[in-house]
Amino acid sequence: MMPKRFGLTLLTTLGLLAACAGDPQGLNDCDDCVTTAFVTVSLRDSTGARVDRAPVQVVSFLGACGGVMRGAGGATITAAAGEVAIELVSPNSPHVAECVEVTINPDAGDELPVVRRTFAGPLEFRAANGSPRDSLRVEVVMPWAP
Repeated sequence: MMPKRFGLTLLTTLGLLAACAGDPQGLNDCDDCVTTAFVTVSLRDSTGARVDRAPVQVVSFLGACGGVMRGAGGATITAAAGEVAIELVSPNSPHVAECVEVTINPDAGDELPVVRRTFAGPLEFRAANGSPRDSLRVEVVMPWAP
């Protein structure tokens, strides 16, 4: 059986691919485009201590938060340093995300609440052709301590 968090990531990615094919801003014809960007997420608990082994999912939005989703990266487990760089992938031509949403979904056995935070962009998605990637660094403080 697939863990719940991976199933959610799979559904999000499939939904993104189905809903976002084509050119988001109508700037050019780009059927085979794949663009990427990076979001580095730093996780801390309410005491300021690093949080490790937390499942992290990141999605980006073309305009306002909760609007048209344009990129996703998912379920990466943070390292002991409490930080992880996640590559967001979009099946769209180069564009700028104005909002990034980070979701931390602890294991069901932990009985901890899901934490969701939004951050303003811009985050520029560039063609995945070896050119430099744009990145955004965010810090999420969990509402609990060990």
